[in-house]
Amino acid sequence: MMGDFAIGRYERKYVISATMAEALRGFVSAYLVPDPYMDLSQPWGYQVHSLYLDSADLKLYRQTTEGNKNRYKLRIRFYDPAPDSPAFLEIKQRDGITLYKYRAKVSKPSAERLLCGGALSAADLLARDDKSMRALDEFCGRQARLGAEGTAFVCYHREAYVLPHAEGTRVTFDRKIDGRPPNLGGGLSLPQSAATVTSHQVVLELKYMGRSPGWMRDLVRSFELERISFPKYVHAIDALRSAPAMAG
Repeated sequence: MMGDFAIGRYERKYVISATMAEALRGFVSAYLVPDPYMDLSQPWGYQVHSLYLDSADLKLYRQTTEGNKNRYKLRIRFYDPAPDSPAFLEIKQRDGITLYKYRAKVSKPSAERLLCGGALSAADLLARDDKSMRALDEFCGRQARLGAEGTAFVCYHREAYVLPHAEGTRVTFDRKIDGRPPNLGGGLSLPQSAATVTSHQVVLELKYMGRSPGWMRDLVRSFELERISFPKYVHAIDALRSAPAMAG
């Protein structure tokens, strides 16, 4: 079972205004600190780029749109467009209401070789611990069985806050989400063309393990937040389908 090498977490999403995001930042800052990767000179945090993989008939997309409670996504995530920065092969698995994430850190050339049909091994890992090796095997196995190829890039700015010295408790604000078509050559270079998913809205995510912290429940009540489903990959595919350049 995949859960044997990852701890389950819970994730709640809300779509809020930029004004509310400012107020929420003040509330959250009383309990959490900026993610260590945050550049405090950048008001919207760091950039996140993910290439989602799917079958030709979009099986993983349909798992979400059809309301399958036990589903997963395959993606290659990176935070810097530079060719020598690392890439992360990730599986995001949902079992009912519990989420598991598995990731293997590799070089971008290794990830691009995988996209072009090449095989990866433990030698491609930049961190060769047991969890990474098992995540790599699982990712490659699922990709092969599904015949998954790059389907859409999802890009956004992430402002993130974490609980110091504790795993799992995390609050993120995602802005300027867009979807981009995959490269025909299978690479990780970002296409210039993009379809807007959110422009002025902010996607708030509350993440925790076990029971949600009391202050997090207070936050939801105080700001009268309404939880919604907001799968970024699905919204990106829909935006690309609706974009004029994608028509026909």
